[in-house]
Amino acid sequence: MARQVQRKVKRQPSGGRNAVMHQYHDRPWHQLPYWAKDWVYDNAGWVVLALAVLLAPTMAVALTLGFYALPLQFFGIPASANGVGLAAVVLIVKFVLVALAVKPLFRKEIRGWHWLLAAAAVHLAHSVILQHAISGTALFLLTIYLYYQVKARY
Repeated sequence: MARQVQRKVKRQPSGGRNAVMHQYHDRPWHQLPYWAKDWVYDNAGWVVLALAVLLAPTMAVALTLGFYALPLQFFGIPASANGVGLAAVVLIVKFVLVALAVKPLFRKEIRGWHWLLAAAAVHLAHSVILQHAISGTALFLLTIYLYYQVKARY
């Protein structure tokens, strides 16, 4: 009689590669990984605070350069050829909206994201007026994308 050969069955490893593949393939392709959503949720306040700190000096310059001619624009007299007065007002509005978003984002409140969406909408409107719609659209879409990615955490 011939001796029977016992086959070895290859088993899939219980962890390792399968766990990693499952972690990245159990979500649609357009969603951020879970660790990225957690990072945005945890650090949104710090990122927006850094953005507000970067906007503060430019707002101070806009106050000194842009507002001295602003009352003349209401009477139809242009401030300058490039509209420094309008740019100053828009920059100040964006700074105020971003500054309003800082405290709610540190408290993990959705209201902070609403302020950021408003700031991005102001930036989009201003960039469309200046005929630089690509940067405004990109920033607005990125803000909306991040908002919808982390909205469930709030």
